[in-house]
Amino acid sequence: MQFSCSVIVCIVLLLFLSGNSKAFELDGLKSGMTMEQSKTVLKRISYENFNVIETTLLASDKSLDSHRRISASFCNGKLVQVQKGLPPLFNNFTRLVEQKTKEFGSPTSAWVRVPDIVSGFDVNSVSFAWRDGTTAISATYTELTATNKQLDILYADKNSCWNVDWL
Repeated sequence: MQFSCSVIVCIVLLLFLSGNSKAFELDGLKSGMTMEQSKTVLKRISYENFNVIETTLLASDKSLDSHRRISASFCNGKLVQVQKGLPPLFNNFTRLVEQKTKEFGSPTSAWVRVPDIVSGFDVNSVSFAWRDGTTAISATYTELTATNKQLDILYADKNSCWNVDWL
C-alpha cells in the first residue's frame, strides 16, 4: 500500500511540474507574472525607459538608437506575450532560427511579407513560428528601408483577451 501511495504522489508531482514547464521565459520574464513583477525583472537587467499603454509594458535602453527593447503584454493582469528586439543583422536572424529549431523542432509555420506596389509601403519581412504546448514562438526579420531593419523574437501564450491566430 505504501508503494502505491508513493507512485501516486510521484505521478501527481510530475503532472504538476510538467504543466508549469510549458510557461515561457525570456530574460527572466515568465508567463503569468504581473506587470509590477515584470518591471522589477526588467530594471534588474538594466532597462531604463518604461511606458505603459493600456495592458502593455514597453521597456527600452536609455539610448533611443538602441535595438534593446521589450514589449510585454498582459491579459487579466498576467503576462501572456513578450516581444524582444535584437540587433537587426540577418546573420543574427539565421542563428536565432537555427537555435529555436534545435529547441522546438521544425517550424510549424513560415511566412513572408513583400512590398505593396499599390500603397508604396516598402516592407520586406520573413518569419518562422514554432509551438511549445500553448505557447507560440516567432522570429521575424524585417527590412523597412536599407538602413531601418528589425529583428524580433516573440513568445505568446494562448489567452482569453485576444487570439494568437498562428497558435
